[in-house]
Amino acid sequence: MFRGKLPGCLLAGLFGAVMIGGAGLATAGEPPMESPLGRLIAGVVGHYLVFRSEFSLTHQQREDIHQAIRQHKAEIGKAVVEVWEKRNTLRDDVLAGKDEQTVRKAADELGKAIGDAAVACLKVRNQIDPVLTDQQRSLIKKFIQDTDADVARFFKEVSRHEAAPGHEKAERAEKAERREKVERREKAPRVREKARPEREK
Repeated sequence: MFRGKLPGCLLAGLFGAVMIGGAGLATAGEPPMESPLGRLIAGVVGHYLVFRSEFSLTHQQREDIHQAIRQHKAEIGKAVVEVWEKRNTLRDDVLAGKDEQTVRKAADELGKAIGDAAVACLKVRNQIDPVLTDQQRSLIKKFIQDTDADVARFFKEVSRHEAAPGHEKAERAEKAERREKVERREKAPRVREKARPEREK
């Protein structure tokens, strides 16, 4: 259960944030999965599938982890709700055009709520960590590093596209040329196969 839920929550948070901010990052005529956002999703999902296939827990580890989560469930639940509410307040203040002092106050309150949630998660982490083996910790660390690298690459690609609009057109032309070459290679064997019986006659 822990094996699927923890990385799943990380992915859900990542996709939620990225989809809100980057839904329009695919350029016109560009296949969605070839856009920066598409590559980010494909990369993170790939890392998750590898992590899931390699990461496993013993029965005792699962029991210890479930106990730690149950012990702090109410505290974490309350902290997460608080973050969500403060985040909504900040968003609404910005959209409503409130004054700077009001927006900063809402931002400070959101920061405090995030800090409270982080401390609650830290308590669970400190109970779970001794239960894991060095190999399991390494797998978790590698998964986080790989997904962080994908997100960093995503933002780098987005900033490059925004800084150089002409680059998108050149990139699309290059991709179209690559697709045409692939299609020609795929058709070539079929042409040779049709020509062979004629020569045999």
